[in-house]
Amino acid sequence: MRHTVCDAFAEMGLAGDSVTLLETDMRPGNIKMWSNGEVEESPEEMENPVHVSVGPVSAFTETSYEEAKTEYYGLLEGHVGELLSGCVKFNEVLRSSWALNCFVPKELTGIQGFPPLELQNKEDFPPFQKVCSRSINPRLYEHAKKEFDRLTQYMYRHSTSPWASPLVIAPKATKPFVRFCGDYRWLNAYVLKTQAYIPRAQYEVEKAMGF
Repeated sequence: MRHTVCDAFAEMGLAGDSVTLLETDMRPGNIKMWSNGEVEESPEEMENPVHVSVGPVSAFTETSYEEAKTEYYGLLEGHVGELLSGCVKFNEVLRSSWALNCFVPKELTGIQGFPPLELQNKEDFPPFQKVCSRSINPRLYEHAKKEFDRLTQYMYRHSTSPWASPLVIAPKATKPFVRFCGDYRWLNAYVLKTQAYIPRAQYEVEKAMGF
């Protein structure tokens, strides 16, 4: 994929320093010290409330594959900038079966290529866990029922597991207006967890400077 995109730039006569992909106030030799507390949000992040690849994929969970594919092709014109809009090879990549499989998959099977996650439990982990269903706010019921029926047709499956956790219905400002959340507090009490902080990428890069 990387070579294909590079070939696309070469086709346009653009290569190396002749292409400016990012506007920045930094200059060669400058060092950005993230630990001074300065946090910047990129213009792209502010301009895109929803990740560009989420639309077609989430649409596929509610519509047919052909409809989702049509929506994906329709988004290309508005998401490809002037620099690459006239590049034949680049557009061929975006319209290829490879791109469709990435952005509009026929089946969402999760992250591939990683071994299953294995959790270590305490020795007194119960052989079964019985839970009581949580009540649903009447104002959220219709939205919750519609979303549950949709997910049942798409990915939810009947389970005979001896362990279960209750679902909690949380309101959401955008469609489908509800979010299903699992209450795993009972499970967390039996899981052996590694105590570690969640690293911030910029800080870790700064730590690696000089090595």
